Amino acid sequence: MNELNQLRNQIDRYDSIYYNGGGRPVDDSTYDTWKRLLKELAPTDERLARVGAPVSSANTGKKAKHVNPMGSLDNVMNEDEFLAWHGKMPPDTCYNVSFKMDGCSIALIYQDGYLLQAITRGDGVLGEEVTANALRMQGVPKCVEMSPSRAFTFDGGQGVSIPVPSDAPKRPFTGSVRGEVMLYNEDWKKLDPDQLSNPRNLGNGMARRHDGKDCELLRFVAFRGFDGDGNSLGKTESDNLRSLADLGFDVVDNEVEYLEDDVLKHYSDIQKERDSLLFEIDGLVIKVEDLNLQKAMGTVNNRPKGQIALKFPPRGADTALLDVEWTVGHTGAVVPTAVLSPVKVGGVTVTRASLYNMDEINKLELEIGDIVSVVRCGDVIPRVISVSERKLAGEAPKPPSVCPVCDGEVGKKQGVKGADGVHLYCLNPDCSAKQLGKIKTWVSKLDIQGLGDVYLEALCKEMEATDPMTGPYKYRALSSVADIYRLHELRGTAALVAVVGVARTPKVLAEIDKKRDLSLSDFLGSLGIEGLGRRRVKLVQEAAPGEFDTLKDWESGKLLKMAAAVGLPNIAANIQRQIDENNNLIHALLDAGVTIQMEKTEKKSEPAAGQLTFCITGKLSQPKNVYHDLMTAKGHRFEESYRKGLSYLVAAYPASGSSKLVKAAKDGVPVISEEELMEKLK
Repeated sequence: MNELNQLRNQIDRYDSIYYNGGGRPVDDSTYDTWKRLLKELAPTDERLARVGAPVSSANTGKKAKHVNPMGSLDNVMNEDEFLAWHGKMPPDTCYNVSFKMDGCSIALIYQDGYLLQAITRGDGVLGEEVTANALRMQGVPKCVEMSPSRAFTFDGGQGVSIPVPSDAPKRPFTGSVRGEVMLYNEDWKKLDPDQLSNPRNLGNGMARRHDGKDCELLRFVAFRGFDGDGNSLGKTESDNLRSLADLGFDVVDNEVEYLEDDVLKHYSDIQKERDSLLFEIDGLVIKVEDLNLQKAMGTVNNRPKGQIALKFPPRGADTALLDVEWTVGHTGAVVPTAVLSPVKVGGVTVTRASLYNMDEINKLELEIGDIVSVVRCGDVIPRVISVSERKLAGEAPKPPSVCPVCDGEVGKKQGVKGADGVHLYCLNPDCSAKQLGKIKTWVSKLDIQGLGDVYLEALCKEMEATDPMTGPYKYRALSSVADIYRLHELRGTAALVAVVGVARTPKVLAEIDKKRDLSLSDFLGSLGIEGLGRRRVKLVQEAAPGEFDTLKDWESGKLLKMAAAVGLPNIAANIQRQIDENNNLIHALLDAGVTIQMEKTEKKSEPAAGQLTFCITGKLSQPKNVYHDLMTAKGHRFEESYRKGLSYLVAAYPASGSSKLVKAAKDGVPVISEEELMEKLK
């Protein structure tokens, strides 16, 4: 069970970073291996059906609901996997093949010809509104009219077009357009001449900026359009793209292929041309050309059966391993990094690559001087995958005996079952690298504007100053999270001016002041305590009203005694240990002027007259958040956990005899199926 939970956590972390932050923590093949293993261990796990990732509450853009839920595609990683998918298609299927553009997916909603809203993918149902930024992007028309040749009307949503007279006037477009926001290579190199990022990550961040800076360099490329009733614009993928082009959108390059051999030849040709393209792609999207056939084929886990993404293999090259350096991450993990002889991999010069941990080094049997194969996982993160040529009598890398940053003690942490983990950790709580990680987490969670990572790293480095009485001395403006709230002091302000400039300093200080008065959930949830985010704090408070409303309640050790009652039987001890370890920081923050609003938490109010309450047990055909939105839209209530007095318990398998079903029978709570739920929500 611990292995399964770890696997789920890895997938959750990847999805959150990839869809909300724009990065790839691991390569695609590793992620796909996780998903396949999860399918074996827990075939009904909701992560297999989930599309994207929930919108982080740290994001400043308000949440917005998609008019048409944004799905995702299953991936195939090579030609054999594509042929296996092709074998499931009807005979003589015609395909539409297009670039899999590597950017940020958004949906544009138009009403009566005018752009109403732009929403990021999010979890496919709820995304983040970025309308102001979208209006600055290239390829996003503010006003859209449809010409007579594309002004289809539809018969019962079946995609049957009825001819419109050629002399009919244009009419304002109402509907939605999906596409990819791209940062083209030439603009990426202008913004990042040292190529420290990559076009996808940088472009994704730009699209979600609060100030809209540089969004005019982003380009929107459309790949799917819908009318106001949710019907596709045309009977085929090609019709759809022609309609979008007629509306004034730039559309994704595409070709129509009839044979699997033609698709694979196209796949091979594009790989050779890939580095000469104006933008980044990471594969091809292959869709059944006939949209009615696609619709009839249906979906599995929110992914259409009639579409697939054929991914490119990671870009790679061979080079010499010069050394292995050890760095300290924000959690204190001591991580090995390969120092390489410079080599071009996919158009980017690579000099360093991740080695993850000592187990990975031993598995690869690395020695200094070896010629190693390096790939850019997901075309982003350099990684050593094998030894191509062995150097005789090379020296094997050894793990450090002390922390490479602070010279503190290092060791491995034990898992729930007592076994050592694979990662080495710095055990010194005052390690400067760990403190920098905590500072970045605090600033990110509370969304303190104006303090980006580059600025924070500069403020954490030693600075020089001169005292008129004692002469020159060295200091750090930020040594801990609490120092953020001391930047108003003379020395701190001088350091801030030196880093961010005279004009921006008052604005940054004002942003810091906005985040001095915090709710208890914001305070605890921003400390970087593993397993204790803001949502978890609130859930614990709701599970035990009045027991965890103050900071003293959380420091008292009460969490251990009430672990089962608040739903944390397995992780309460780890959370309490981390709260204890952060005691000095907690009180340093209070001493620096941070205040905590004391919010009394009570049990949820009783349902209003006529309001129904539902709880779901088991995995239904859609993720729970879909049903949550449907219920609340109808004025009803979605309950996270079973309780006596529910209106209905919705069961994926009403005859399974699970513990919730037994309780429902005992308490007289009616049990209904998903189909019955949907009938009631009508």
